[in-house]
Amino acid sequence: MITVIEKASGQNLTTLATVLDELDASMDDSARLDRLIASVSSTIARFCNRTFALERVVETFDLSLRTDKLVLSRWPVTEVVSVMINGDTLAPSAWKLGVDGVVYLALPYLGVVEVDYRAGYVLPDSTDRTLPADIEQAALKLINLEWSSRGRDPLLRSEIVEGIGRTDYQVGGVAMPADVASLLAPYVLPGVA
Repeated sequence: MITVIEKASGQNLTTLATVLDELDASMDDSARLDRLIASVSSTIARFCNRTFALERVVETFDLSLRTDKLVLSRWPVTEVVSVMINGDTLAPSAWKLGVDGVVYLALPYLGVVEVDYRAGYVLPDSTDRTLPADIEQAALKLINLEWSSRGRDPLLRSEIVEGIGRTDYQVGGVAMPADVASLLAPYVLPGVA
């Protein structure tokens, strides 16, 4: 279970200024683009099954078997604030954070373990951003796709007008475009069915 202690101020994976430049749009479109940025950012977070923004969380593990490794759900981990076992805070010498984002305990433990840590990326609205460029590029590609298709029937797949004409419609949900999915592939967390 994860409890957010310090929530990020936003979740947008790109900025309005970047989108205006990318689309060569004007500030007159800013309200619509702000909504589109939020929507696309949310879509990418759902697709990747994760939160990208840097947040402080407490993750609780209820261990029924002894273990000396705790695989944290969020990454990249930027800091582990504390590790508690059955209500007692462990000394920093009793655990270490591996480069793989795993907390390694000096001894195997059993019971309720709480790890207080910060994980995620500093988003593009900050000068010290750490969000990988390919994640922002994926957001820009989706925004560009949505922006260029405005005013069209979203279910229209093809239309041929040779004499009589033919219209084909998309059935079911629309998948993530392949080029966007490949940009996001390294950041997707497996889902739990």
